[in-house]
Amino acid sequence: MAKVLSLLLLPVWLGLCSCAPSSSSQLSTASKRAETKSTKYPVVLQHGFLGFDKILFFDYFYGVPGKLRDEGYKVYTPKVAAINGIAVRAHELAGQIDQILQETGAAKVNIIGHSMGGLDARYLVSTLGYGDRVASISSIATPHHGTYLADAVLAVIGLHNPLEEAMATMMGVSSDATTVGNPKYRNFGSIDLRENMYNLSTGYMNEHFNPENPDDDRVFYQSWSGEVSFQDMVNPDWLSEILRVTHDYLALREGPSDGIVSVQSARHGQDNGTFKAHHLDEIGQLFGHQAYNFSYQQFYSDMIADLAKRGL
Repeated sequence: MAKVLSLLLLPVWLGLCSCAPSSSSQLSTASKRAETKSTKYPVVLQHGFLGFDKILFFDYFYGVPGKLRDEGYKVYTPKVAAINGIAVRAHELAGQIDQILQETGAAKVNIIGHSMGGLDARYLVSTLGYGDRVASISSIATPHHGTYLADAVLAVIGLHNPLEEAMATMMGVSSDATTVGNPKYRNFGSIDLRENMYNLSTGYMNEHFNPENPDDDRVFYQSWSGEVSFQDMVNPDWLSEILRVTHDYLALREGPSDGIVSVQSARHGQDNGTFKAHHLDEIGQLFGHQAYNFSYQQFYSDMIADLAKRGL
């Protein structure tokens, strides 16, 4: 089981090792360029587990904010705790949404959430009462029904395990850090691996989160899922071999997936179908890698153009 856990956590460790100090600003503000296109409301790109807004010269949504701003859209990239529960992340997101609304004078925002970011947005609306300030939630490969990968990690670490503290020590932070605003912890914010994994588990999502966070009628919900076949992969990268392990694990329990989130778990609201890409290709990681026959930057551009057509 220890060997299986190590394989499941490989993407996590790689993500940690690739991170470097980011700007002390929690919020990347919109470009001042003259607008050529526009949505009614600003666009918020919300990162997932182990995510960030911008590190050095690259974004979590690699190259996406710049492309969208060049097209004239107002785009913001908040940063919340990378390794913590949904409630902590959503509360941190709420403060940054308030700042965006104040800066722009807009009444609402459109939130695009990758992976766990979609859950932060749902909690923000349903539990924190932001249904009057969020026009739409577009989720990409979000585990709306949890993921068996989190179940597997929880089965090993349980409620008390030194792994979390070891991860925190490796990153030079403390697991009892309480705020993402503290410069000492600006890369990851507060850390709670157990709460994070529990919140992504199938039991928590289906028995607690979904019943407690019903959709708000004032908000437009839509979703996309990713599916990858490593046998047919034409344009692989070195991360593919790592995600193959998690993909095969999910295939036995949930069916088709992008290597992290199954197709069935990613469906929520208006189901817009499945694209052929793994979990990191969906955001162009690492460093702009693009899956065969799937242009991730064009995907986001088309999505936002559709939101504009909808009057959002």
